[in-house]
Amino acid sequence: MDMNERLLHASSFGAAAIAYDEQRPDYAQAAVRWALRPAPGPRVLDLDR
Repeated sequence: MDMNERLLHASSFGAAAIAYDEQRPDYAQAAVRWALRPAPGPRVLDLDR
């Protein structure tokens, strides 16, 4: 892949990122509060769907 092609790929997400940000739903506030509240011991939060 040459440099021009790399730059094209690197900049291609810009317009899609704007549309994604405008349409993406916010995180549910209850879930955010739960994930951020202090807890004893280690905690793992798996965000993989």
